[in-house]
Amino acid sequence: MELKDKVVILDEKNISRLLNLYGGIKDIDELSKIVNRHLEVAIDEIEEDSRRQRNAMVIAKLDRECPYRKETDFDGEY
Repeated sequence: MELKDKVVILDEKNISRLLNLYGGIKDIDELSKIVNRHLEVAIDEIEEDSRRQRNAMVIAKLDRECPYRKETDFDGEY
């Protein structure tokens, strides 16, 4: 899944669902805080996916270049 497929656009339907989910939101600042918390979680997940993909590519390259290495030879993120 590409980054552009993970972006959320706030529309009336999404705002309405947030209002139903959280009850009476008093003002736009409160709605903004809620949306930003959700957006922060989504961005964290996107960044984690990106790190995983990058690590998988590095490990695949190491597997090709060093076919006899052990898993414990390279520990951590690359």
